[in-house]
Amino acid sequence: MTSYLCEADIDNITWRSMGNHPFGRGAEWRIACDILRMMESFCPKEKNSRVRSLWFCVKRGEPDDWLTVDEYRDYEELYDEPTETVNARRLEDWQWRFPDETYWHRITSNAEDDWMILIIDERVVLEVAKGKEDVWEDPCLSETLRKLRASIGLVLERACHEDYEEYLNNELPMRCRHGFIKRSDYWAICGKDDCYDDAKMSDDEARVLATELKGQQEKESIPRIPSLCARDYFKILKGAYIAAGYHNDSEGLWSAAPPEDGRAWYERFGDARDQVILTMDQDSPEAFRDLYSGDHFFNHTFEIIAGPSISRVYLYPKPDEAGWLLSLFGSVTWCSTDMARIWHHLNETGTPVYLSDANDVVRALLGEDELFIVPFNESIWYRGKSHFGRDVVSCIHLPEEHVEEVISRAEWMKVSVPKPCLAEVVLENDEVSILMNALDTYSRIWVGQYDHIEWELRMLSPAPEEYNLKKSVRREAWLRMREYVLPELSSMPLSASLGIWNEHTNDRGQTAYDIVQVVRHARAWHKNPEGGIERDFDRPWIHGSLPPIQCSCEGKGDSLLTTLVLTSAHAFLMTDALSVLSSIIQQNLFETMSHYTINEEALDTAKSIEELLPSLQNCED
Repeated sequence: MTSYLCEADIDNITWRSMGNHPFGRGAEWRIACDILRMMESFCPKEKNSRVRSLWFCVKRGEPDDWLTVDEYRDYEELYDEPTETVNARRLEDWQWRFPDETYWHRITSNAEDDWMILIIDERVVLEVAKGKEDVWEDPCLSETLRKLRASIGLVLERACHEDYEEYLNNELPMRCRHGFIKRSDYWAICGKDDCYDDAKMSDDEARVLATELKGQQEKESIPRIPSLCARDYFKILKGAYIAAGYHNDSEGLWSAAPPEDGRAWYERFGDARDQVILTMDQDSPEAFRDLYSGDHFFNHTFEIIAGPSISRVYLYPKPDEAGWLLSLFGSVTWCSTDMARIWHHLNETGTPVYLSDANDVVRALLGEDELFIVPFNESIWYRGKSHFGRDVVSCIHLPEEHVEEVISRAEWMKVSVPKPCLAEVVLENDEVSILMNALDTYSRIWVGQYDHIEWELRMLSPAPEEYNLKKSVRREAWLRMREYVLPELSSMPLSASLGIWNEHTNDRGQTAYDIVQVVRHARAWHKNPEGGIERDFDRPWIHGSLPPIQCSCEGKGDSLLTTLVLTSAHAFLMTDALSVLSSIIQQNLFETMSHYTINEEALDTAKSIEELLPSLQNCED
């Protein structure tokens, strides 16, 4: 089950946002909303959440899907090279960039009342929100969005089948899955060099420090520093940095020799954003204690190893009635060895310190903990400790080398399979007739058959004679409006259309007609099991992105009941169609056409046509 997209499409998708009314971009706006509504057809990942997530597979595609020869020539600035040379280099680069036949990606959506977002592999690719500016500039965007909508439709269709869970568990590559492997097993396969900062510590040193950490006193039992000032704190930091090996060029950690001044060490390796600790009286205990009583106290002040949240280390001097206690904590994932060495050094020098998460550091040093293997498109950064009910210290991706050994040694979690939210609707004959009329009208307007709106208005009018008085004027107005909405039909009669199965026909129109086909087919065969020659007996020809609804019937005659099983995306489309029919009945053509376009000229023309219709109030009088 591969996608309509190819890997080059995914590679070229960039961040997009859409405002509430990006005039002139109505097609892209509708497709974006369709995509997000299709995602809403899946059950959320968690209760009381609107986050949906699913995997889809794409093909590698062809070289031209990535770059044509001329595009590649411009990209590489090979203006003077012959075409054969340029193409040979293009094919070589294409094969290097896209070595596999298929690729898997995870798409995630989230939504609130006035905001919807779509993420592919941790990248925001689509955001629809009130107040957002229209930044759609890529001429290929519409085609990419159509492919994405159709691709999600394929997943939704497959998810409606009972074998989807088995299919996904069999086909999804291991690099897209979650698993656990004991750190010591990972070391045995890949070595410590491939496991973050583990390579900085020998096994013997790890065992010695782990033994010491296991004997760490309770925080309340640790002595306090009687008095502390900024100069004292920076002096302590200098020793901590040296203990952690930050002065050792041979390890390739930092290139220049640090200066002697302890404050300079902090400015180099720490966060140093809070200038107060640098500019205060360096020898004043009172000024140092004031850090905790003024507005200038920030977490950054005592971030002694700066970086993203997964690689930070803090040394907090915390005061109490007895004095000061240094609290050491930070990222066990990246800095377990650093923190163990700093803790060991401070203890040896008699500096009161308490290492938080000491048990996690010990497990990491000895390789006794589990590494959480995450999919390639998930970040190992900013992750909590609890996953699948188990506590982990570090997260990793599958390595490039020894991958088969790691896969065989690891414990793999069952793939989370998205389930579609299906609703069952039972309709009586009259309700089916109204729905079918609404869907038929809805789809006809999408293909440009605006004469059908005229037909509906005439059939509903209580005064046909008065209705026909301005028919020719309205016809000209309808033609003028259609030129704004569907310029492909310019200079063609009002009865002309794109055709329901035309590749340029809007997906909503095609999906509406898909529903019409399925319902009339099921009802026709239920009423006459022997079949017939009418089109109602023809097998539905599905063209929309949404999977076909399920339809069944029971009973006969006036007691015939029709049961529909559908997704929320189908329900939205039906509601949209019924809303269109309702606005036509009320002669609110501005509202009618607002479902099809945001072009201001077209909507103004719709209002002018309303004025050419006989007043409903006059007709009632």
